[in-house]
Amino acid sequence: MESVAKREAKQIHLALYGYHPTVRVGEEFRNLALDICTTANVHFIDNSDQNFADELWAAADIFVSLADNIRETFGLAPVEAMACGLPVIASDWDGYRETIRHQTDGFLIRTIAPGASMGEDLAYRYFADIDTYGHFISAAAQTTAIDAQDLTNALTTLATNPDLRRKMGEAGKDHAQTNYDWRAIIRQYDELWAELDHRRKVDTNGDRGSVQDVFHPLWPDPFTVFASHQTHRLARGDRLESLINTYDDVTVLLRHRMNMFSPDILVPPEKLPILIHAIMSQPGISIGEICEAHPDWGDAPVQRSIGWLMKPGVIRLTNNGASD
Repeated sequence: MESVAKREAKQIHLALYGYHPTVRVGEEFRNLALDICTTANVHFIDNSDQNFADELWAAADIFVSLADNIRETFGLAPVEAMACGLPVIASDWDGYRETIRHQTDGFLIRTIAPGASMGEDLAYRYFADIDTYGHFISAAAQTTAIDAQDLTNALTTLATNPDLRRKMGEAGKDHAQTNYDWRAIIRQYDELWAELDHRRKVDTNGDRGSVQDVFHPLWPDPFTVFASHQTHRLARGDRLESLINTYDDVTVLLRHRMNMFSPDILVPPEKLPILIHAIMSQPGISIGEICEAHPDWGDAPVQRSIGWLMKPGVIRLTNNGASD
């Protein structure tokens, strides 16, 4: 939103609606948003504030939901937004891509996450009670990026085109009423149960999958089990480029704890400047080349650090994160 406000010289208002588990988290969240947004207007609205339950929907022009965690499955909020006639910008993530029709109801923004097996140590830390469940899913989300440039372009398109906003909002409203009204949902449940019953009867010896490569079936690697959630999985052949000019530009984005609440899953802090410098000085460098130059860092911490740097738009893929 800050990029759109600077690019278009428009009065942009970002209303952040939700809640924080603690006062400290709320303060950190606000400080980060206000530090980044010096042009866009930011409003913080607690979801317990009864004055804004319905008025917020009525005042909005665009609804944005950028889920990046493995807990998100279906995503009710975007459907509610469509039912209110709002165009939706959402992450191309798990169930979101099933509910939002890209370029019809709004825009789905590409998501990028580490490849399979890059989170085995995360699973172990959760299994060994080193990390809580909340820390486990947050660590995975910290290294999952939503394409910052795609997001800025989608926001700009809708912010500058009221006719398109209206058209997409109307399409989404019709989509929500037709497919997500309870009368439609119950029929879909009935069809699903019938299909599952048929498959059980027909496929009595089917492949149930293997857990041989899983650290523990109850504590699996999140990047393996949920590998289908994102648009693109990082791989050694992916090439990178920097979107910032100096390392000082990075510190402005990453100095807040909200952007680095799980540093132990990244490359060591003293190595981060080396990683960033390599990408800045060698446009098009591949992940494999970085790993080969620094074998002591490990492939998993390198991929997770790259996802972490992509998240606030510090770096990007030169191959555009094409779906694999």
